[in-house]
Amino acid sequence: MPERYRARVNDKHEFSLSEDDLKGLDIVKTDDDTYHIIYNNQSVFLRVIKSDSSSGVYQMEMDGALFDITLEKPLDLFIKEMGFSVGKGALVDRVTAPMPGLLLDVYVEEGQEVEKDEPLLVLEAMKMENVILSPRKGVISGIMQEKGQTVDKGTELISFE
Repeated sequence: MPERYRARVNDKHEFSLSEDDLKGLDIVKTDDDTYHIIYNNQSVFLRVIKSDSSSGVYQMEMDGALFDITLEKPLDLFIKEMGFSVGKGALVDRVTAPMPGLLLDVYVEEGQEVEKDEPLLVLEAMKMENVILSPRKGVISGIMQEKGQTVDKGTELISFE
């Protein structure tokens, strides 16, 4: 049985999609954020304005109209069917090192208010600089590591109020 997805558009329209439905789409990427889609002999151009695959929230433009889309994956649907909450509303209260590395720079300080996706620090790993972004809007309550320190994967770097 193909896995199912549920899409909600502009908080008004809701429909279900299967993997087979998705396979029936002819999609060609025409630019960084633009796609040409053919489905049931209809052709449309779609531009992705915003996308957050972790929360399943997207904003797209098609024929000059904006669409806010929330996509629930099969696991999300299964968790809801079991009577549990998917938990997308939970706040992240700390940032940990995604990999071992050297802390090259810290852009924030305790008490500073930050926006979601604002750069917090730079972690060098395997000769590459990785800018770590804020996972949410909030106030920094603690900075656990200093510039120049070597950290292991999972080391707590920053905490939020």
